[in-house]
Amino acid sequence: MNDATPQPADASAIDDPKKLRAGYFQNIFETFTHIRQSVASEGNRLRNADYISIICLPIFSLLLAVFATNIMLTSYRPLFVLGFFGALLYFIGARIGVLKALSARHTHLVFNIILATFMLGCTFALAIFEVMRTMP
Repeated sequence: MNDATPQPADASAIDDPKKLRAGYFQNIFETFTHIRQSVASEGNRLRNADYISIICLPIFSLLLAVFATNIMLTSYRPLFVLGFFGALLYFIGARIGVLKALSARHTHLVFNIILATFMLGCTFALAIFEVMRTMP
């Protein structure tokens, strides 16, 4: 589609290549708006596995944080690390099937986002461990 082609007023971002190439902060803002709208419209269609994973992940995250910060509870920490790990794997496993419905390009992009999120989580965890190590 060239720039001279008129587009209807309700054309989506996919129809307008210039909208996909927006500036950095504008792109982030529009993406968050799109995510918020999609969660509002699709968030009420959850399976039972989704409810279980949505509940388990924050509970085990909170328990892991409590047991990691309390010196008296360090002997129980490995159990909650395993619990959090299991809840995280269940959360991912309950949603990974959606990749089969995407095109090869979208699957590749989502997989790269997943890898980047994993690396960000590892970096954050190492930074937190370093801060905790240096505390008296």
